[in-house]
Amino acid sequence: MNLDVMTVTGRTMGEEIAEFCPINPKAYDEVIASLESPVHTEGGIAILHGSLAPDGSVVKQIAVSRSMLVHKGPAVVFNSEEESMAGIVNGKIKAGDVVVIRYEGPKGGPGMREMLAPTSVIAGVGLSRSVTSASKGGVLE
Repeated sequence: MNLDVMTVTGRTMGEEIAEFCPINPKAYDEVIASLESPVHTEGGIAILHGSLAPDGSVVKQIAVSRSMLVHKGPAVVFNSEEESMAGIVNGKIKAGDVVVIRYEGPKGGPGMREMLAPTSVIAGVGLSRSVTSASKGGVLE
């Protein structure tokens, strides 16, 4: 890290770091895991294969409740993030469903959008511990 680089405060990165005082110093262990005690021993992401993603998909397992790391359920397929949002808000998703969002990810576009809005709405309607969501060919969140 270049500690001499200027920040938006007009001070260098080194100056900012030197004056940083966390509210709760013990929180570092809760936010930044050490190599000796990682959140997931195999890393933050995993490659999945199965009937929904025979060519593979990526799970951001750090964002998934441990109770949902293994899940079976009916797939409800949407063709875009926007379509999925409408479906979730309009009650087309039930506990136990797998929300699949096609045409996203590295082959979708533009870029590899994260599906933060649909996963947030799933949580907002109280289904975050009972519904899995995936973007086919992209990130399974």
